[in-house]
Amino acid sequence: MRPFATFALRFSGAVLATGLLWSVVVVYVLGSFEKAWGAGPTFQVLVWTCLGVSFVVLFSSGIGAMVGGMARQTSFWLPVTLGVLFVIVNYAVGVAMELSGFPPNQLFAVGWVVILPAVVAWFVAKRLGAAVVTSNTSLERTREG
Repeated sequence: MRPFATFALRFSGAVLATGLLWSVVVVYVLGSFEKAWGAGPTFQVLVWTCLGVSFVVLFSSGIGAMVGGMARQTSFWLPVTLGVLFVIVNYAVGVAMELSGFPPNQLFAVGWVVILPAVVAWFVAKRLGAAVVTSNTSLERTREG
């Protein structure tokens, strides 16, 4: 599989797994759910939301990594860590917006979920695209025969 696709799959998979785990904790452990609906339907809405967001993140980060020219595979933990941090940052931004009195803005949320993964993947791709320094001894060995 191409490096940009592997990065995107791992990144979006981490976003999905973290979102689902967060949803289970919030609904069933902390008991924070819509009282009129109950725990099950609230959890189902959160699951569908997590699936939708991870699907968007999959394509967004894949395009960002491809445009950035990702030519080498990343370690397994880099996109996974970035995916977990993406969910945590999204939660922090939501809390900050709520505390500041900023009204819920769907355009901002959609733009954030589409643009941020692409920018993160682009930066990672550019960082991995640095020049690779080869050993002089390997070049000399090929000349000597």
